Amino acid sequence: MTYGYFVQRLWESSVVDGLVSMSLCSLDGDEGFPGQLDATVTFQLNENNELTMNFTAKTNKPTPVNLTNHAYFNLSGQVTCFSCKFFGTKTKTGIFRWR
Repeated sequence: MTYGYFVQRLWESSVVDGLVSMSLCSLDGDEGFPGQLDATVTFQLNENNELTMNFTAKTNKPTPVNLTNHAYFNLSGQVTCFSCKFFGTKTKTGIFRWR
């Protein structure tokens, strides 16, 4: 997949037993790659405030895949960059929705 391609797609999500799970199905031939690719990432925060991300991918044909995460977490509460661009909108209730 081209860089950033999966971030532009709408992932299915669910929360079960404290795990946030997100999944995406890329059909055979999508972006020119062979095979249907079913990608899943799960997020879990434990009692020590450690975040675990688990990536899995299944396909029905040989195809290259390399799932990764490029998230940046600013825990200081201060803006640390001069120019930040967010792809989304804030709703009237304060919820941030990704495009």
